[in-house]
Amino acid sequence: MEFTLNAYSMVFSEHNMANKLEYGNKILLPSSMLPDLDLENGTVYFSIMNPRNCKEIFVGVHEYNDSPGICFIPHSMIECLHLSDGEPTIVKQIKEVPLGSYIKIKPYEKAFIELSDPKAILERFISENYPILSKGEVMIINYLDIQYHIEVMECNPDKTIQTTNCDINVDFERPLDMIEEETKEETKEETIPSPSMVQNTVA
Repeated sequence: MEFTLNAYSMVFSEHNMANKLEYGNKILLPSSMLPDLDLENGTVYFSIMNPRNCKEIFVGVHEYNDSPGICFIPHSMIECLHLSDGEPTIVKQIKEVPLGSYIKIKPYEKAFIELSDPKAILERFISENYPILSKGEVMIINYLDIQYHIEVMECNPDKTIQTTNCDINVDFERPLDMIEEETKEETKEETIPSPSMVQNTVA
């Protein structure tokens, strides 16, 4: 079953948890959808697609509310889908999302891995805010009022997985800004002339 809903950033919902819901991939959907959903398996997941460019993301649902024809999603997802607030989207229930067993992630900021227990922080935020994850998704973790961006590089057993009620092994790749710093240093070393080159030039 597909639904055409107008998508708005979470802030427009006036929900009492709107600020927290900005950091995750759980959305608010109209309760008018409920009669058309398959709720036998309990947890329900959805895809949201921009019909203009067919770009698609996968989400969980936090709550069904009384806003017919409207879905509220984190602003980062509005940007990811290249939408403007109020644009129509295609929302579709997805089924048979496998339980996750493994993810490989890449923090964008090395400051994240310098926290006292980054793995525990990551696991807590995933369990609270990211009931479903997809390869290529960028999680935003707001920890002590600092935002950390973490990309999902791999996930098993499929490219989209459930994260609830399962044990997931996590591997970390080198943070993006560390790689960028090393690349800049290597480029700098290559451009600095060696002493012998300087002497030859003077001669």
